[in-house]
Amino acid sequence: LTDWENATDEIEDEMAYWANRTQVMTFSNLTKQYGLSFYWSALTLVTLGEQPWPGATFQFVFETFDTLLGLVIFAWIVGDVGNMVTTMNQIRSNFEELMDGCKGYMISKKVPERLQGKVVHYLGHIWTSGKMNVDERAIADFMPPRLYGQLAVHIHMATLRRVKLFEDCEPHLLYELILRLELQVFSKGDYICRKGEVGKEMYIVKSGFVEVVSEDGKTVFVRLGEGTVFGELSILNIPGNKNGNRRTANVRSVGYCDLYTLQKEHLWDALNEYPHAMHSLMEKGKVLLAKDNMLEEVEENPLDFEGELPLELKLAKAKQAIDLINARLEAAENSFYDFSSTAKHRLCVVEETVRTADFRHYFIHEAEESEEEVEEEREEKI
Repeated sequence: LTDWENATDEIEDEMAYWANRTQVMTFSNLTKQYGLSFYWSALTLVTLGEQPWPGATFQFVFETFDTLLGLVIFAWIVGDVGNMVTTMNQIRSNFEELMDGCKGYMISKKVPERLQGKVVHYLGHIWTSGKMNVDERAIADFMPPRLYGQLAVHIHMATLRRVKLFEDCEPHLLYELILRLELQVFSKGDYICRKGEVGKEMYIVKSGFVEVVSEDGKTVFVRLGEGTVFGELSILNIPGNKNGNRRTANVRSVGYCDLYTLQKEHLWDALNEYPHAMHSLMEKGKVLLAKDNMLEEVEENPLDFEGELPLELKLAKAKQAIDLINARLEAAENSFYDFSSTAKHRLCVVEETVRTADFRHYFIHEAEESEEEVEEEREEKI
């Protein structure tokens, strides 16, 4: 009780002490009074203090605006950081959900552990390389065709021009081929193509390495890196190719490798619009095969439809064959007319010669008979 009474006395003493030192501020107008009140409210809101208070209206406005602007910027930064963390967590959560789904599916189907590990390693590769966040097909579908074409040309034109088969092709054809390129990913040890297989696509190495190996895979002949192109001659259906459009080597991926592929049917779809380029590519392919002694001399048949060609190209080849037959028939007809005209002329000359010879023989005979009659008359007179 005594302590409480002493505390009360102390409080009263303190209040009395500060009562004489309280200063009541007076303002010339309500705007200044309201501005200072708003300023102290903003400081209380952002937990700031120990700052000299403004003394003029402009200072009130400036300090209040500066404090609120700092508060907005601070909130914006914190919000963006929060959104980034949330997005990263969401992407990570989606990937983990995909990973768990794949694992559960493989376990339910009793997939061998070696294959399961290969799938898991592949998913880990595309996550660490950032490929989960980039989908080229989605970008192509989202962007306008013309703009995406310019982007694709900037990325692939230099690589495609390094291909000996396409180095002199017109830009429009290369543009069509670039738009038809598709991205494929191969994991470590995957065979991209095997010797003897029918070639249905050509490959451009975007990243990683591939190697040409022997039949048993133990001997490595050569390693190919970024920008290398292979398999282009097997998709052209070149007449006389000793390999018959089949692969001539075994190509295996070294680690994870990204390849752009051009399908055979897509190439022929583009060549169907550029027949002159098709003829030029065929001739270049023959030259390349001849250098490796892989070309046989055969007579090209326009109706030879070996391989999977589009219907439009088959019709074009049929038209080409019909035009060739018509040209040959026209040449034969012209030759026949020329021969007939020459033969008639020669017959006329012969007839004229024979007729002239008969006339000469007749005149000579008549002349001889006339001479004999004259001689007989002379003899009779004598």
